[in-house]
Amino acid sequence: AFGEGLVVAEGERWRRQRKLMQPLFSPLAVRRFFPVMREAATQMCDRWEAHCRGGEVFDVAKEMEHITLQIAGRTLFHDGFDHQSEKIGQWTHTINRYSARPPTPISGKLWFPSPINLRLKRTLREFHAFLHEMIVSRRGGKQHDDLLSILLAARHEETGQPMTDEEIAEEVLGMIIGGHETSSAALTWIWYELHRHPDVLSNLSDEIGNVIGD
Repeated sequence: AFGEGLVVAEGERWRRQRKLMQPLFSPLAVRRFFPVMREAATQMCDRWEAHCRGGEVFDVAKEMEHITLQIAGRTLFHDGFDHQSEKIGQWTHTINRYSARPPTPISGKLWFPSPINLRLKRTLREFHAFLHEMIVSRRGGKQHDDLLSILLAARHEETGQPMTDEEIAEEVLGMIIGGHETSSAALTWIWYELHRHPDVLSNLSDEIGNVIGD
């Protein structure tokens, strides 16, 4: 599902791709992401307050998926994916279901026409069409200080050739999924565990008050 992107690459290819992306993940670069994270969290809190005042039930897992995708999109690709968040969530779910299956000799191969394989192939076609549209749009438009611009400007050390759109799409796909799905799952469980341990929740609340005030 991830092709030969950094998520699954090994050896020399992994070292090359990791080196290309390293500037975006330095401590100084990550510090620049804080305002985006703060803004997304504040918007989420405003939504939650409205829900709570109205006595409305809402799905915390979906809220965590939304905020982590929004942050990953804005920091890595200068796009919060607000209009595509539902689609990306569906694509991510399909890829995760496929990736979690046992590696069976025949049915695990993508060419085998099982329901999950057919669904994955359709998902990858849609996902890559979305990614290619984003790449083409960026090539002819304004550059930003983000991962996508770094990938577009990258050159292979030996040949001096730029990365192909397919190579860039594989890296972008891995970063979109790796950048939000794992974090949203962890954050969802944190809410659950805090609810089960009120003493820890109380300590956390005190720390927040002491550090940032009201």
